[in-house]
Amino acid sequence: MRSLVRRAAKVNEDRKERAEILATTKDAMSNPMYLLASLLLMLTMNFGPSLAAPFVSKGLFTYPAIPGIVPSGCFSARVRVHDDQAWRPLFTMETVGPAKTKSGIHSRGIYESVTGLSSSWCTFEMDVPVKVEITKLSPGDIETCVIRPISRQLTPVISNDKRSVSFQIEPRFAEKTTARSKQVPVNVAVEINGQTDEMITVFASPHLTDKPQPDDPGVVQVHPGTQPPVDGDWQTLYFMSGVHGLGKKAHPLRPGKQYYIPGDAWVDGSFGEGFRNRADEAKVFGLGVISGRKIGWYEVEQKTASKPIHLFGADTVLEGLTFIDSPYHTSMGGSKDPKRPTVFRNIKTHNWRTNTDGIHFFGSGIAEDCFIHGQDDSHYIAGSADMVRFRRMVYWRDDTFGVDMIFTAEGGQKTPGNSITEDCDSIYNKSTWGGIIIDQRGIGENRWIDGVGIRDFRIENPGRNKPIIKMYLPEYPCSFKNVLLKNISALTDNGHPLQITGGGPESIIENVTFEDIKLGDRWIEDFSPRNFTLAFVKNLKIIRDGKTVATYSSDIETDAGQIHPDPSNLLKNPGFEIAGFAWNGRQVGAAVVPPQEGRYACQPVDNFNSRNRVSQQVTKEVEKHGGGRYRLSAWMRIGSGKGVGKVALQFIQVNRQTGKQYVDAVTIDPVALTAGQWVQVAGELVLPWNPEKYDWLRSVHFQAQAQGRFKDLYIDSCRLEAQNEHKVRER
Repeated sequence: MRSLVRRAAKVNEDRKERAEILATTKDAMSNPMYLLASLLLMLTMNFGPSLAAPFVSKGLFTYPAIPGIVPSGCFSARVRVHDDQAWRPLFTMETVGPAKTKSGIHSRGIYESVTGLSSSWCTFEMDVPVKVEITKLSPGDIETCVIRPISRQLTPVISNDKRSVSFQIEPRFAEKTTARSKQVPVNVAVEINGQTDEMITVFASPHLTDKPQPDDPGVVQVHPGTQPPVDGDWQTLYFMSGVHGLGKKAHPLRPGKQYYIPGDAWVDGSFGEGFRNRADEAKVFGLGVISGRKIGWYEVEQKTASKPIHLFGADTVLEGLTFIDSPYHTSMGGSKDPKRPTVFRNIKTHNWRTNTDGIHFFGSGIAEDCFIHGQDDSHYIAGSADMVRFRRMVYWRDDTFGVDMIFTAEGGQKTPGNSITEDCDSIYNKSTWGGIIIDQRGIGENRWIDGVGIRDFRIENPGRNKPIIKMYLPEYPCSFKNVLLKNISALTDNGHPLQITGGGPESIIENVTFEDIKLGDRWIEDFSPRNFTLAFVKNLKIIRDGKTVATYSSDIETDAGQIHPDPSNLLKNPGFEIAGFAWNGRQVGAAVVPPQEGRYACQPVDNFNSRNRVSQQVTKEVEKHGGGRYRLSAWMRIGSGKGVGKVALQFIQVNRQTGKQYVDAVTIDPVALTAGQWVQVAGELVLPWNPEKYDWLRSVHFQAQAQGRFKDLYIDSCRLEAQNEHKVRER
């Protein structure tokens, strides 16, 4: 409180300073929205509540506008204590998905699917009930409003003129938290008229403890336009109000030092010099912004620029900050000592570009109350760590790539039973590439994961193209066991069975418990093909209301013989005899359709952007044989109607020097299908690949698909054979 009062006492001085800055900020002044904001700012300096200075009263603290940052053109916001009639303006900022350019920092690493999408945000501190009002500045009335996560149970009230929406926020507390006060943030997304291309998020934070003051002993003031010191006898770097530029390379972090970025400061740049920058007891905190808007994705790839933050070491803390438009992985950290973990608390992100993962711990760490809006994987658990905890996380991904959580990276796990994620919400999962929420992939050879718990996980918008839970192991020896998935619910059922598939007899998933799992309006109570795709698993169990209702183990010896029944066929499980192993889709038997061969066939599960298709990745197999001639075939059957069948190889090739990609597909001539009969769709094609032009064969997929007006497609007995080598002409 001493900190808040001292800052509020400097109101008049801050007002004069803001006026001078506004008069000299040429770039910002060229923006019409900023001219309007500046006019309003000058008016409010003399008439009523002002954005020109911090405000503290009755447990509410708001920050002034950041000089040089244009306010949101889509929304404005204000807040007041519940029993007070005096509203306080909230400086509301905005980030927009960048457009791809021919050159410059946006020439690579851009998802065009999010270009032009807008996310606004505002932040404040509180420890009393408050009322927040959001006003829509863009055209159109407010007809509906949903505040997510729904589990926060915030009720929006739309104004009579349909231009504003208000809601009350109560202080929220938790027993499992590293915060001394036990109060935790309320970070929410306000969805208006069912649209997510123009959103606003409200970040209501507990009061930050141990805030420094600019004139405290051991504090060095860092003013905009100056570079902060790296070493010295100082204790805290205080980034003063305004926009700071640290350049392309990260500012080093030092053991025992503090780096404070308040809510009226914006830093363009990054902190921490990679994995080797160990800084025990370092703390980076505040409610300000760290932005990567001036760094290119390719610059990080080429190591001429840095990722937003690397914070490694015992008892390190990252707290409160909002990361905007990160160029690459956002926050990475970890401690070698599980008794002195790294703590990431109340971190928020609004990111648009490729590989903008959220939080990765490469060591022991605790992440809690973070809001991750990004375009790749939100966080890893059990990846090369002794102890990992994720609590009360919120996840949001747009129409791009990635999953909410991954069980592991290549490194596997160090300590059994010490990786737990709990009480989390997935509010948007719109990826047309995937849509997986919980994923296991990438475990290294002879590595293991033993003991992971995920519980109390709520999914509001499950992905459309993949199962919400996927556990997959490669063929080489590795182990994944003793996993508990408990109280996981999705508001809707996306139709994809959960995929639990080991990689073979030396790569088995075992001892997995599914307790009280709900998809839409139905509980998962058996291991039927509707619910699961299963292969190379042992001792799976379903619990409902405290009672075991189903168990399952694979016939591993029999399944092993079906991975490659014909060595000349490059496809795994070509006859779908091992459930959906290596395929997407649902295994069906004679009770549904007579298989073309063997005991089973496959029924595709429709994806949002690829109906009536099954596919299998064959990158490694094709890489061995190279570009040239291949023979492809698949048997297809439709229940009624008319259609044609096609088989193709879809590929992505990359020149890693230039970044140029070659994305295409080669397809055999379509074959007419006959209702009620199995028809072989077969032919030869040439796969173009010149390794001198594209040195990385990033992916190749075998695809079998039907088109037309029909019902009930089934596929069986697929083949991919390499023919004589063929000289491929450059394209």
